[in-house]
Amino acid sequence: MILLQASLSVSLCMAAVISAASDPLPYLHPILAIAILISCGAAVLAGESIWHSRHGRALEREAQELGLSFAAEGRPFEGSNVRGLPLLQGDSSVEASNVMQTMIDGREALVFDLPSCEICETEPPHQPFTTVVAFRCPEGKMPEFEIGRKDLISKVGDALWQKAAVIEDLEFAKEFFVHCPEPKKVHDWLTPAKLAKLRSAAAPFHVSANADWILIFRPRAQILPAEIPAFLRESSRIAAALLQ
Repeated sequence: MILLQASLSVSLCMAAVISAASDPLPYLHPILAIAILISCGAAVLAGESIWHSRHGRALEREAQELGLSFAAEGRPFEGSNVRGLPLLQGDSSVEASNVMQTMIDGREALVFDLPSCEICETEPPHQPFTTVVAFRCPEGKMPEFEIGRKDLISKVGDALWQKAAVIEDLEFAKEFFVHCPEPKKVHDWLTPAKLAKLRSAAAPFHVSANADWILIFRPRAQILPAEIPAFLRESSRIAAALLQ
């Protein structure tokens, strides 16, 4: 609703600009147009700020109901190994918003929002934020890889890795790409049993993994508070399949 109101404000501003074109004082047109457009931009930014504030409060309430800890902002990866995780752009001090923390099946799990980054986008982002679930790898043995649906995003992986794991599960290989720096390690890790479980669980998601973390997210999607329980359940199935 807030963003709709902001859009209506922009429409009204643009109408004012057009109307200004008939003003008998043409030298005022550029000044008036600039002032109106600045006001439009401010209205949109204010609307987005209010929406994100309300979204954060709703997530905090949802976290309390689920028994999760919540912080409006945080640096959940500080001091850890984030190599090979493009969403974090190699920065362990990356700041996240709406950070929720819990334990699932004995593993630390985090849910948070990150600004949608260009590395993981193949088109302008539909959402300024992407909701991510991160699972800590307990033994630090996971190889680096990216798994996602075969579409334009796979071209990003091709440019980054220049390598792809050989997947013998033909049904999996039809739907998903697997990019990695060390194909032999990933081939050995992704056993037929794991691939069978991933094939049924991973369809809407992108998976990014290294020795310390498994990141699971839907490209260009910010999850609503009411969808967090289902998002956690689905993500935990993927993590369990990879760590079995």
